[in-house]
Amino acid sequence: MNSANSIKNKNRGIFWCLLVTLLLLIMVRYAFQTDVPRIVFLFIIALTAILGDRNEIVALCICFIPMHESIDFYYALVICVAIYMFKYLKSVRFGYNLLIVLAVAIWELLHCLFTSFDIVQYLVYIIPFIILAVLMASDAENLDYPFIVRAFAYSVLGITLILFIRVLYFSDFNIVSALAGLQRMGSDYHSNIDDVTISGAQINPNSLGIIAVLASTGLMQLRSMKAGRKSDMFIMCIILVLSALGTSRTYVACLAMMIILLIASEKGGMRKKIQLFAILFGAVAVSVVAMAILFPETFEYFVGRFFEDDITTGRGDAMLLFHRFIMDNPKVLFFGLGLQDYSELIIYTYRVWNNIPHNFIQEIIIAWGIPGILLFVAQFISMYTVSLRKNRNISMLNWSPLIIILFKSLAGQLLTSSYTMLALSFAYLSLCQNFYCNKQGE
Repeated sequence: MNSANSIKNKNRGIFWCLLVTLLLLIMVRYAFQTDVPRIVFLFIIALTAILGDRNEIVALCICFIPMHESIDFYYALVICVAIYMFKYLKSVRFGYNLLIVLAVAIWELLHCLFTSFDIVQYLVYIIPFIILAVLMASDAENLDYPFIVRAFAYSVLGITLILFIRVLYFSDFNIVSALAGLQRMGSDYHSNIDDVTISGAQINPNSLGIIAVLASTGLMQLRSMKAGRKSDMFIMCIILVLSALGTSRTYVACLAMMIILLIASEKGGMRKKIQLFAILFGAVAVSVVAMAILFPETFEYFVGRFFEDDITTGRGDAMLLFHRFIMDNPKVLFFGLGLQDYSELIIYTYRVWNNIPHNFIQEIIIAWGIPGILLFVAQFISMYTVSLRKNRNISMLNWSPLIIILFKSLAGQLLTSSYTMLALSFAYLSLCQNFYCNKQGE
């Protein structure tokens, strides 16, 4: 027990310095349009993993969730999992969860017999399953969860600040022009950004909001662990305000879901629930007022998006189209198209819609058929059963990240979304934590 505490209390100065350096270089490249080679990012990531302990390697992987458009995402994950396995192979105990990875790999490989095959693209969709399997084979309950959550939250803060500074840069730091161009921050299509010489770092506004909600959920979980800090609420408010500049309705829905889950999981009776509601309401109110004062045009645009004729922006019609496509094609229903050239097959070959499905159930069925749904059900059951052996006190609070991920995926992607598949590992770490014992933060 003393050794575990000593690991959690380790001075992590080198990790934080390298993480800040990585974020600063991302800002230099994408916000200030300076051609910093992306391989430099991989070098810093590899150095961080080599010098770091298991907590720092896992934290680094979770930090890739907000960085997924800024770095060579899958190469970074391969580097981290390879170094983790090299350093901690003796502590990794694979069980039947490895069979799910093998089943996924074989099932996708069978689809490659009927379409073009790209080994890199093939591995891209397997890697998140491997990351999750490695975590499930490790003693995740002994990881320094407060440290991992804060590293995740600070990375979200860093990326949102980079996106904001990027808008300022392309507005020649003209505040009035920048504020007018903040509609849907994260997407150049809706912002006053053109003449981009170095593209990248843009995050879909919906994704930006969802990632912020997941980080905020983690910070609120620390409060129940008795590991919370006053600075956590401050960081959460900044994240919520900056992410709201993406003017995503999905973000608002996920934020509301987070609040409901946190209140429902609060222990101590109605009084405690009311106190938590007051805290969350205050945080959201401060964020809303701050956004209205600092970014009035964006706030007005955001409010207006809730009064559009089609608030689903065509998702309802798309679900009907994909439903008919699945029902009219038994091969798709029972086998799927595979993930190789997934979007090209849907958009250009079968001409179902002008985008991939925005519902994860339809998305998985079209990719892998009904067996794909069964594979994911098996994965979620495995996550629960393995985490239950490590934490006998799984509550609604533990489930919150996974519920939010699945909730957002009802109107978005799961299997074909890189950051969402990695976020399942964060959800698993949440399941392994006992939030209601007296722990102290790192």
